[in-house]
Amino acid sequence: MRTSVPTSHWRTSTPSFANAGIGRLSLPLDRYPLEEWDEVMEVNLDGVFYAVREAAAAMDEGGSIVTTASILGSVASDWPGVAYVASKGGVVQLTRQAATDLGDQGIRVNAIAPGWTHTDIGGGAFRKDSGLDDMHEAMAEETLLDRLGEPEDLQGIAVFLASDASAYCTGSVFTVDGGWTAT
Repeated sequence: MRTSVPTSHWRTSTPSFANAGIGRLSLPLDRYPLEEWDEVMEVNLDGVFYAVREAAAAMDEGGSIVTTASILGSVASDWPGVAYVASKGGVVQLTRQAATDLGDQGIRVNAIAPGWTHTDIGGGAFRKDSGLDDMHEAMAEETLLDRLGEPEDLQGIAVFLASDASAYCTGSVFTVDGGWTAT
């Protein structure tokens, strides 16, 4: 995982999006396999660190880096497990620290924290065709909008954070969860 792409031959102010996330096991801390912990941390936290680091090195004059955290980066949950929750909490703090470190270069760093969204994470448990309709319905009922999110629900905030419309936003976490954390 620790491979670096030389950025000296390409310089940019193009926005960068550091998106990484896996999470499969829902076991308590005392039974969580160390190999699984290492794998989740390597992808979810280390992967975002490397992406942010390389994006910042490639940016000429300012720019925007957007990371993907999670609502579970701020609250505890028994699913999808301790490694996922801890790694996404790490992404929240990495985002804030990167904003602190890179602000004097005009580089903005913000995070999007999605809620329950139809994606392939969790071994496909959140895909619409997963066959877990009862679980999806129960989770949807916990949101103020009575539905799970769709990937398209994240597009607007991603475009905003990548654009100059968010020129005064940095070090922030933008929650997109249908009101789940408000309840």
